[in-house]
Amino acid sequence: MRMMYCQECGTKLQVKNQTEYVCDKGHTSWNNPKAAASVILYRQNKILFSVRGIEPHKNKIDLPGGFLQFDEQPVSAAKREIQEETGLTLHKLEPVAAYTRLYDENISVTDVVFLCCSWSGEEQPNDDVAELTWMPIDAIDSPEFAWQYPGLTDTLKGKLL
Repeated sequence: MRMMYCQECGTKLQVKNQTEYVCDKGHTSWNNPKAAASVILYRQNKILFSVRGIEPHKNKIDLPGGFLQFDEQPVSAAKREIQEETGLTLHKLEPVAAYTRLYDENISVTDVVFLCCSWSGEEQPNDDVAELTWMPIDAIDSPEFAWQYPGLTDTLKGKLL
């Protein structure tokens, strides 16, 4: 995120580096990534992908999930986001990876990726999801995928296949 003004006093910020900004009054502002959680719902050698209904990357496939709320733990966020986006209730989550990446211009995100093989309910697209689709694991590396998750496909194949 490109920060322009101090959140404490409103004066113009000077860039010390990509993470640290300081104003003339000595207040420090930090450009840290936002926290997110994504879930790989896996069954019969396929993953449930969401089709993004909003920008950035509208109409691209993605892992369902989203941003953590204030004081929310990643597992709780993953369960909440999946309920909101798919209508599914998750039963057991296993962390498999974490990635820091650019989400949109000037916004970075640290995304904790979970694996889930046990849930209940019938999937229905909701919230910012236009569609849900079951696809092979390799779809993660396709040009239709919204963001890059280097090595995730190999990690999943090592765990699941």
